[in-house]
Amino acid sequence: MIENSTIRPQVSVIHPGRQQSTRTALALQKAGLLSNYITRLYYDSKLFPFSLICKNKTIKKILDQKLSGRRIDGLSTDKICLLGRWRGISDPLIARNRNTAKLLSLDRYPFKSFLHKAGCLAAKNSNAIICYDGRAYHSFKVANAYGLKKILIMTAPHIILQDRIAKEEITSHPDFAKTISKRSCIFNKNGLRPLIDEVLMSDRIIVSSGISKDSLIELGVSSEKIDFVPLGVNSTHFSKCNIQKRNKFNFNILYVGKIDQMKGIKYLLEAVRILNLPNIKVHMIGPKTGEVSSLRPYSHFLKILNPVSFGLMPSIYEEADIFVFPSIVEGFGRVLLEAMAAGLPIIATSNTAANYVIDDGIDGFTVPPRDINALIERIRLLYKNVELRIDFGTKARAKAKRYTWEKYENGIVNSVLKTFKTNSQQRRR
Repeated sequence: MIENSTIRPQVSVIHPGRQQSTRTALALQKAGLLSNYITRLYYDSKLFPFSLICKNKTIKKILDQKLSGRRIDGLSTDKICLLGRWRGISDPLIARNRNTAKLLSLDRYPFKSFLHKAGCLAAKNSNAIICYDGRAYHSFKVANAYGLKKILIMTAPHIILQDRIAKEEITSHPDFAKTISKRSCIFNKNGLRPLIDEVLMSDRIIVSSGISKDSLIELGVSSEKIDFVPLGVNSTHFSKCNIQKRNKFNFNILYVGKIDQMKGIKYLLEAVRILNLPNIKVHMIGPKTGEVSSLRPYSHFLKILNPVSFGLMPSIYEEADIFVFPSIVEGFGRVLLEAMAAGLPIIATSNTAANYVIDDGIDGFTVPPRDINALIERIRLLYKNVELRIDFGTKARAKAKRYTWEKYENGIVNSVLKTFKTNSQQRRR
């Protein structure tokens, strides 16, 4: 019998969407540990069915624009398994009309079926699978039957914590209740059990924020099973942002993320309203998760913009003086690293990754969540002191260079290897 210590991990990454799943798959491929990347949507014009569809130049142009984020350079097409592959065409072309999409039935694999089928495929040539929170239970059930290792990547704190915080915010700020995404709340108690079980079934869990780890410990998960792996940023993409340029007539505060009270937007808006400083503006860029009529009282200093492409983000950051991220619940907040790489001083809550990426008072400020007074104090300080803003921004840009995607990839690989090493040690005992 071969000892587990001699078994080399062969891992299937399963995810119906994107998150950082392509990056995870690429990391394992580089380490020689990837069996398959199983998904419903991966865009490559040379990969069927796109090789057929993209013969039409108009459709290819649409897909190039819509699906640029659904691929990654370097991932071998031989490792990619598409289930419900026609979903990749139906989403960008007809997703705006859900009735039409449903009528055409282009998606062969509904959600649960996809995860079950993906688990069965993984069992053919893998000894471990990686899944993502809320997208793991049905694959993990198959993995249990075949004796595969199960690694869960948490992109956000557990839904139980999110639900509790959402209800607190709805009670405390009913005027902002309609901004909160329904995904943050538990409406079906029967659907909660799988979200708990996928955590308890995991052999190892990867998180990227302290609040995500805390939410798992609340469920009874041992801290020894949890690994912290911070996300990365392509610093060179933001390297041309001019720090010295930020001494303009207006003082621009930038927030990037969902227009959602779970992100703490009212606390920021109230802080700026109370400050009532001359020429102060707040720019919020991101998708609206609900109604935003509650933001109208702040319209004299607030501007809301729709999400922009990644390629345009450097120009957005360059127009800002500081970046404020008041989130109450956050998986990591990659925009923190983007803003740092752009040379912006940061104010962020401790419920984001700020505790890991910011040295408080040196290259930015970390504040408690829901603390309007703390936001007021830090914003006023940076408003009055141009030299401090430049100093913080310069140091933040230098630090952002440490958080590379290579570091993230190494963290993923080390976590996988640790899973098998831990099992080997337990067998020896």
